[in-house]
Amino acid sequence: NAEVHGDDSNNVRMSVESVTLRHRMGNSPPVSAAAASKTTNLTQAPSTQYGGVTSQRAPLLMEDNAQYALSQEDERKSLLDSSHSQSYPSHDGKQRWVVQFPPKWDRALSQFDDIVIEKAQYFHRSHLGLRGKVGVCVELVNQLVTLWTTIEVGFVVPLFFYTVGHDALAGWFSALAFTTAIFTQIPKRFIYRKRPYLCMPPRALMCRNDRTSSFPSRAVVCAFVYTFAVVAAVLHVHTFSTILNITIMAASIFIAVLLTSYARVNFGVHFPSDCAAGVILGCVISLVGYGLHAAAVAACSSCLEATCYTDGQTASALTAESFSLGAANWPALVTGTCVSFLLTILCMVPPLEFWSKCTHFFGLLTPCIVFHLSFLCPTLSRTYASLAPPRLPYGTDWLVAITVVGVATGLGWFGRSRKKLWQRFAFFVVLYAVILAWLVSWRLLAFK
Repeated sequence: NAEVHGDDSNNVRMSVESVTLRHRMGNSPPVSAAAASKTTNLTQAPSTQYGGVTSQRAPLLMEDNAQYALSQEDERKSLLDSSHSQSYPSHDGKQRWVVQFPPKWDRALSQFDDIVIEKAQYFHRSHLGLRGKVGVCVELVNQLVTLWTTIEVGFVVPLFFYTVGHDALAGWFSALAFTTAIFTQIPKRFIYRKRPYLCMPPRALMCRNDRTSSFPSRAVVCAFVYTFAVVAAVLHVHTFSTILNITIMAASIFIAVLLTSYARVNFGVHFPSDCAAGVILGCVISLVGYGLHAAAVAACSSCLEATCYTDGQTASALTAESFSLGAANWPALVTGTCVSFLLTILCMVPPLEFWSKCTHFFGLLTPCIVFHLSFLCPTLSRTYASLAPPRLPYGTDWLVAITVVGVATGLGWFGRSRKKLWQRFAFFVVLYAVILAWLVSWRLLAFK
């Protein structure tokens, strides 16, 4: 009656064994011969108690999760061979300083978590089937919400806005995206909590194959921060009374967090308590990101008020006609590049191994930050030089920005999928250099 600790591949293996046994007894759909050969006899489905509430759904959940795993052979193999995944910090035996989520907290939260999970997965029970059109609509909404709240969205938004000349928005989103990525990865890296479907017995239906720590819900954090960023930007232009502004902000965040929390619990990849922790962390990140952006504006002047630009007619304006290598802010450019490279190396190599996405994250975001400090921060330049104010974007400029974001995202995904560290770092260097060179050349030559 104790929860199994150790390699989570055992959980999936035991689920497969359960389905194989039920098939031998005539109570389960047939399974593949390859899967059956990997199984052993299992006399009974294990049971457990969480907070005094017996999990009566365990046998069904084990069967459902095993069927899902067997139907997707590649994902099943990746779960059974999790030692090769850098996303499993507490089970690959390589990463250090990983703390298990306290079992006492898990038991104290289990009664609340299990009830909410059972209700949230009502339309997603495989032994009942999706309940008609309602279930299909729920699935579609959950997929869209999950796509919008990925951390990768925050990586590319600053690049998009710098390309179309909205430097104030780009700087605002850069501060929040950088803070979100770092603050959410700290608990993900150092605190491990099993996904609900990886518990033994499983506490949720396996609908997605997410193998990182369940605590906290990064999607909920992103929903909170992204909504805060967008609504704050809109209210800055179309402002109302203080009470109405607060009401709009609170209502928008509440709806976004509620939809995202339901989607993550419905997919079985988060406990409701993970989502609650994501709300708290999202509030903290929004405040820290706001303060970081305010400090950057105070140090570099405001692009929203056009004080970060110089007049195109003066000698200090960086334009295609007046630009020279000597006019560039080399101290900020070299320092920012060195810091970006150093942070990436520290996050990649042992013993820290902070994040498998660090090359993707730093490769897309840090060149935008260095670009702003080098070419849109006249107070850091010895000649008080910066770019001239950008023109209004044309329709083709938006298409160019979308294309650049798509290409940069593809390079980032391809680079982070490399197995060897030197290959991933090489792709980071290429991505960093390409994005920085693109922003400088585009703003000086084409977007002027």
